Amino acid sequence: MNLVIDASVFGKLFLKEDDSRDAQALLQAAIQAEATLLAPALLRFEMCGMALHHGIPFAVPLEILDAHVGVGLSLIDPSNDIWRTAETISRDGHQKSGFPSLEDSLYHALAIHAEGTFITADLRHLAKTQQYGHALALKQWPELPL
Repeated sequence: MNLVIDASVFGKLFLKEDDSRDAQALLQAAIQAEATLLAPALLRFEMCGMALHHGIPFAVPLEILDAHVGVGLSLIDPSNDIWRTAETISRDGHQKSGFPSLEDSLYHALAIHAEGTFITADLRHLAKTQQYGHALALKQWPELPL
């Protein structure tokens, strides 16, 4: 199983939010099941951005990333095809309700091309992009066939 894990999920490993335990449980179960964990290389930038915003040293998210890369997380430099799919997703919205972010769309596009599942805590992205499939809310992770 290919799982594309969003920065919104990885951030919960050091931000200690209400659903941080869900993020920890998902990643632990995925690692134990030897699922393929993927994310665009953008993940490093986004996690450090979160740390900067919350006054946390970059060492914290970088250590978390290194630990997950050590157990199989692959940080992917997206191909042009993945970028084009991300563009399609990010342009598919409405002026009133907004558009999916390019960042989230890139993770989602990676999941589509990897024939996997994008796991995110961003429910707004999921609501705007249901038609593309390949995505699941963090709170739904127990539904995965790990």
